[in-house]
Amino acid sequence: MIRTNLDTTTSLAILAKGKPIQAYFFSSSGGATQTTADAWGQATSYTQSVADPAGLNPKINPRFASWKANATQELVSQAFLLPDVVSLEVISRNSAGAVTYIKGTSRNGSTKLLRGDTFRSRVKIPSPYFQLAN
Repeated sequence: MIRTNLDTTTSLAILAKGKPIQAYFFSSSGGATQTTADAWGQATSYTQSVADPAGLNPKINPRFASWKANATQELVSQAFLLPDVVSLEVISRNSAGAVTYIKGTSRNGSTKLLRGDTFRSRVKIPSPYFQLAN
């Protein structure tokens, strides 16, 4: 079957407004896809956010259907470029539910706002769909 699918799609291209699209692959969506505007900051006419329940099914997606991540005080404070972080607050989420901005507050009252993707990268969180826990 795979060979048949390959054979029948060879030399085909997906076009939008007569031009090839920029197609992205990912193995797990976290339960919903994001628009290119939400994911990379530039909208396209051919992407939209859609629910992906298979991404939350542990039988289909055992590594990422559900996960926990821990981060040290040192890692979180380095992420925000603060001396320490005593509180975190998710400021906003996009239409798909991904964290778009998160705020860190230091013991001295200093605050910093980070884009969700920057925070995720620096703290090594595997998904933009996360909840904060104590």
